[in-house]
Amino acid sequence: MTVLTQAPGRSRIRPWPALIAAYAGVFLTISDLFKVLVAVPAIQRALHASPAVGQLVLAGFQLTYAVTLVTGGRLGDRYGRRRVFCAGVAVFTVASVASGLAPDAGLLVAARLVQGVGSALALPQAFSLVQVLFPPDRRDRPFAVMGAVLGLASVAGQVVGGVMLQALPWRAVFLVNLPLGAAVLLAARLLIPESRAATAGRVDRPGVALLSGALVLLVLPLIEGRQLGWPLWTWLCLAAAPLALAAFAVVEGRVREPLVDLRLFRDRPFTLGVREEHVGTASGVLSTAQQVGGSVGVALIGVVVFRAVPRGWDHAFATGASSGWFWSSSA
Repeated sequence: MTVLTQAPGRSRIRPWPALIAAYAGVFLTISDLFKVLVAVPAIQRALHASPAVGQLVLAGFQLTYAVTLVTGGRLGDRYGRRRVFCAGVAVFTVASVASGLAPDAGLLVAARLVQGVGSALALPQAFSLVQVLFPPDRRDRPFAVMGAVLGLASVAGQVVGGVMLQALPWRAVFLVNLPLGAAVLLAARLLIPESRAATAGRVDRPGVALLSGALVLLVLPLIEGRQLGWPLWTWLCLAAAPLALAAFAVVEGRVREPLVDLRLFRDRPFTLGVREEHVGTASGVLSTAQQVGGSVGVALIGVVVFRAVPRGWDHAFATGASSGWFWSSSA
């Protein structure tokens, strides 16, 4: 059961304005990832950073984003989805300012890690709002709009980032999020009704710790190993990652909470369970797999590209692009 309360200053709940406000936050965070993707070469030159740092600027965001999504969804169920959404957008905005003002690469990477956490707190709440504000037979259109928002954000981020870098320093790519984030926060406070699960369980701390550890053990050596000459610790981390994932599976296997009915297709619903109080958790699970893949993908493509660099950057780019196409088409 979901407890739904009226947004301040509104006479009645209006689903689409509320959803548009939430989708604006999704657009802000996702487009930022692609703006930064375009800005990485300029960042490396300005901060005299290594290619590994450039990878960390991208993969670090995706790593914390991935491991916090499920927790973000559960926090929304427990403490209120509007509250957690606003907290996530606020964290993301403050971390964006910190990224734009970072004096060195280390602080920039740290701020990007925090940005990922903020994004992961905000995004699952948008999925949850579809479940809360729309009956099952009217959810196909909101989900379709969500897909369009995600696609548009990925394209617009690259275009806007490229245009900005033609006239402004790389720091503007981050600092522009300050007024945009403030606007999203204002819209969320005015338009999004508060909702929470009446019987939401506690945050699964052991599961979060094991998943986070497993992903760090997997991604960090892939990012840093090439530059450091693959020292022993990188191989030990890679060997330990499957063990940590297995431990995570064992722990989570004891928690047999069904999730939520996600009717993404009218004739063939994609169903993970039917309990509405776990809608936030389900929203986080849906996004986690995609983001883990993105984080690992940045690391793996980086390994391929930089192994091919001695034969020229043109060859390295072609090798990385063809490898990415092969892996995506084989999936």
